[in-house]
Amino acid sequence: MVDNRTNIKPAGKIKGQALQLVQGLPITTENYSIARNLLVDGHENKELIAATYVRQTMGLKSMSKNGVGEMRQLVNTFCSNLNALKALNIDQRLEDIILSQPVVERLDSQTRREWQRKQAGEAFPSLKELIIFMKQKCQVLETLKPSNNIAN
Repeated sequence: MVDNRTNIKPAGKIKGQALQLVQGLPITTENYSIARNLLVDGHENKELIAATYVRQTMGLKSMSKNGVGEMRQLVNTFCSNLNALKALNIDQRLEDIILSQPVVERLDSQTRREWQRKQAGEAFPSLKELIIFMKQKCQVLETLKPSNNIAN
């Protein structure tokens, strides 16, 4: 089977929904593959797209000096990602998405799979739902390993 995605030719300017997907990404070499994946594979997966914008926002570099160039870069990238999140027209509060994503990415792979399975069909669970899930997982783990809890 041939993967035709590698043979995509530029057809002119990006418009409409495709533009909304990538307009928040700063134009860099590193973001080329992110933009391509968003356009080709993930154009309907709002969770994946939102996660990308949140990840970029959380990965903003600290300013090394008090200068307009670095400040402009920081504010432009932040606003670009925020506007891109808003453009997704997500019903969930942005605060829930922005605060949940870094926590979910720090879960171990098994727990992340459990979380994804639990929230399948739900677009963007609330931060409260994530916290409840994590507390329930703690209770399960404590029940499975009672001897470790006594020592701690």
